[in-house]
Amino acid sequence: MRRLLFLIPVFFALTACIPELQPEEDTTETVTNEEGTELDSAIQRLNGLWDGQLDQAGTLRVLIYNGIVYGFDEASGMYGSSTLNESGASVGMTLKRYAFSNAEAEAKQYATSGAATTHTFSGLLFPTQADDDTLVGDYETSTTFGSFTLSNDGTWENGSDLAQLTGLWTATGYELYITQVDNHLAFREISSSVTGCTSSGFIDLMNADEVIYEVTLTERKNCNDFNVEDAAGYATITAAGELQFFLRKNTALLFSHFSRGGSSEDSDSTADDAADDSTGDTADDSTDDAADETSDDTTDDTADETSDDTTDDTTDDTTDETTDDTGG
Repeated sequence: MRRLLFLIPVFFALTACIPELQPEEDTTETVTNEEGTELDSAIQRLNGLWDGQLDQAGTLRVLIYNGIVYGFDEASGMYGSSTLNESGASVGMTLKRYAFSNAEAEAKQYATSGAATTHTFSGLLFPTQADDDTLVGDYETSTTFGSFTLSNDGTWENGSDLAQLTGLWTATGYELYITQVDNHLAFREISSSVTGCTSSGFIDLMNADEVIYEVTLTERKNCNDFNVEDAAGYATITAAGELQFFLRKNTALLFSHFSRGGSSEDSDSTADDAADDSTGDTADDSTDDAADETSDDTTDDTADETSDDTTDDTTDDTTDETTDDTGG
């Protein structure tokens, strides 16, 4: 009994020295996409702007950002999600494909609505000229199947700056005005081809190292399609310098492009050019006036000299004749 009483305090002393096991901390870095889904940050390897084809035909344009995918070709728009299995460099995409309900080819404005077809893509991510610059694989729907290829256009790391977007942008029949207000941009779009069609909203910087901007479309109304409020999406600058929008409101999509139409800097340059031209014209006029005056002075001097010579000759002749008469 005495031995037992002795061992009890020893037991408690030993148990007090045993450290409490803590659950292993999860150090995996994650990102949260626009739908609120938290993903392994490895998904960012797919971030970028991609150009390609379905079934080796047509033109396919795709934006992938933190697992969200926007895309369009000549006849339809797509939206969905992507996955990346790093161990096998395999990529999966599940996209809803909607036919264009309104396509203004000259203005490069394309809207979708209506029923969708689900496309399931399975591909391989590999390097062609740079790391992770090519996606190739196959797709299938409930009724058909085919192949796809995508190439990263290399613009993603061009960076972004609000000042790059300010000014006037144009498309056939549309004008887009962008100005900076506090720490973001406000925009207003008007149309000369679709009476009353207008849109407004804001553009915000996301990551200065990446060529992507966050867009909040407050309202778009009186247009042929995609008349909505509180839509969202992204904008980017293409390799050709176009301003490109990828916008979504529930299942409706809008893809649009604008070319640089002018800015306050351009206006200043125009004013400077006009001032230079005016100065040049004034200088030219002054030179012409000076030349004219010199020419007139020369003419006058020549006329005076000729008159003087004529007078001298007349006087000499008269004197000679008088002398001759007198001598005769």
